[in-house]
Amino acid sequence: MAIATIQNIKDQVKAELIEEFFLPFLLNLKDTEGEYRPEFVKDAICALQEPRLGKYSAKELNQLISSP
Repeated sequence: MAIATIQNIKDQVKAELIEEFFLPFLLNLKDTEGEYRPEFVKDAICALQEPRLGKYSAKELNQLISSP
């Protein structure tokens, strides 16, 4: 029974990957929710490449965000 469940999950994930990623890429379909602005994508990629200033735990990050 567990093997059938695992296989079912694998099949669902595979179908979703094909539907959400590969088909739009191959067919050059537009995203139904809209496209990202090229400037935003460029800024996001640059931000990912910048060195991080520190590491925070979830509790510390929540304190930083919630403090006035």
